[in-house]
Amino acid sequence: MCNSSVCSPSSQVVKEVVSGNFSIGDTTGPVVWIDSNGSYIQGTFQVFNSSTSTSGVVGTVDNATMETANAGNTISQVFKCPTEFQIVPVSQGSISGSYCITLWKFVLA
Repeated sequence: MCNSSVCSPSSQVVKEVVSGNFSIGDTTGPVVWIDSNGSYIQGTFQVFNSSTSTSGVVGTVDNATMETANAGNTISQVFKCPTEFQIVPVSQGSISGSYCITLWKFVLA
């Protein structure tokens, strides 16, 4: 008979949080997070656009576009198996704000 801890090691779900600020002065926004290993099972991505920004901003996760966060607003969306997150201005202008990414992955216990 197989001991389940030997044949199938148990795993735990680990939560990680990544946050920061951004400032965009042209139409190309920064890639703020990349997972080159494809190890995350889910992520919540949140973008706050400062009330002093002159344009809206969107987040893109693996080429899927989130809703627009106009100046003074926040957007948040959950994605399964995310690998890349970029903040993109809707139009050229002075844009600043912050982002918060909450990620979950399985790790062997």
